[in-house]
Amino acid sequence: VVSFAYYPITKFNVSSNSLKLKCLPSLPLCELTSLSEGTSDETGHAVWRGSLLFHAWVAQNLGLFGSAKRVLELGCGCGSSGLYLSAAIAQCNTTNKLSLTLSDGDPATVDLARENLRLNRDILSPH
Repeated sequence: VVSFAYYPITKFNVSSNSLKLKCLPSLPLCELTSLSEGTSDETGHAVWRGSLLFHAWVAQNLGLFGSAKRVLELGCGCGSSGLYLSAAIAQCNTTNKLSLTLSDGDPATVDLARENLRLNRDILSPH
């Protein structure tokens, strides 16, 4: 069992709420090289720049998701993209329940995504 107690909590603004994620800072290129050699696998424990770009795109295009009922993220890592989108949808869709499915191939990374889901349960439910 991996402990995420030492991971810092990073906050991301989602409309009037904050999404809280336990995650590692972005990994430097030298660590990516060791990851490709199989010496460790914490790639899913960081929020990558692509995820941050997705956050910005969702914020600008929220109208596309207003009536969504399901979010599925494959290879979710710490859950940043799926949780951000779900929180944004919950902000504008206060009547429908939302189904969120996060998946990843690494069991420790799934545990981290589960922990981040627990941290944000309050902003993922319709109010």
